[in-house]
Amino acid sequence: MTEIASWSLSSLVQALSSAQTKSDVRQLISLHGRDPVLQAWKSLTPIDKAALRLVHDFDGTIIHDSTDG
Repeated sequence: MTEIASWSLSSLVQALSSAQTKSDVRQLISLHGRDPVLQAWKSLTPIDKAALRLVHDFDGTIIHDSTDG
């Protein structure tokens, strides 16, 4: 992730929705603080929230259907 000192809410929402690991989210919290990231979380779509919950639960590991390929 690119380090930017002061992001707008929309930029932070975009960065949060693009997070792929717990580390990405922790980095956003470290750079911008918990409150701005919480505001961004509240602005995410339900699908983006669900995706981030999966990243949290599986620590970024995606489980693929065993019937694929």
